[in-house]
Amino acid sequence: MAIGTFYLPALAISSVRMDVEPAYYWYIAPKPDGHFHGFSHKFMGATLMAFGVAALLIWKRKEANRLAGKLHLAQPRIGCTGIVVSSSLAAWSHIFWTLPSTPT
Repeated sequence: MAIGTFYLPALAISSVRMDVEPAYYWYIAPKPDGHFHGFSHKFMGATLMAFGVAALLIWKRKEANRLAGKLHLAQPRIGCTGIVVSSSLAAWSHIFWTLPSTPT
């Protein structure tokens, strides 16, 4: 898969979605142990989240492409595999960058 075939909406949404849980623990309900990374920052949680985002984008692909075009980020047609790979890459790379701070 070439670099140009990654689906930008999947990369962006999955990357931002990964930080919803830590933001919740930071602003709304702090944990007593001070850790902010929970289930979404484990490989199982990231995988489930990535597949959920990919499923949503596959279902709403026309709307996502229309919005990307308005933002001058239009891309050639990308298949379902490209969307799933892009979403997974964003979620899993987020895990790798936070591994030292993620409690076991």
